[in-house]
Amino acid sequence: EVTGLVLGLSPNRQGGCSIAQASQQCPSLTQVVTRWIRDTLPDAAFRYGSIQVNYNYRARKHIDSNNLGPSYIVALGSFEGGQLWTGDRGILDCREKWCLFDGNTEHATEPYSGKDRFSFILFT
Repeated sequence: EVTGLVLGLSPNRQGGCSIAQASQQCPSLTQVVTRWIRDTLPDAAFRYGSIQVNYNYRARKHIDSNNLGPSYIVALGSFEGGQLWTGDRGILDCREKWCLFDGNTEHATEPYSGKDRFSFILFT
């Protein structure tokens, strides 16, 4: 089970997108997170519609089914390990720095230890 939330846009049952429930319920959180992203993301031209925020989640090998293009990821917290493995580029160290990856290729979270690991994934 994933402990997390989506901010921004989220797929709906009609095959389109709607404003994510967390963004509707916590608009101030969405504003703070998007401001932080704007201030820290290395590519100011990168466009995204959704922000997945995970807590202590170790993703198994998978391919994202709803992504239309590249994604960015960063992981924050007091942990060791937890890099992103990607099928096309190998291991990406996303601890405290944004890494660009293709969510349409296989990827997974490497094992990690520690108390808290928050990951932020930007995608469309």
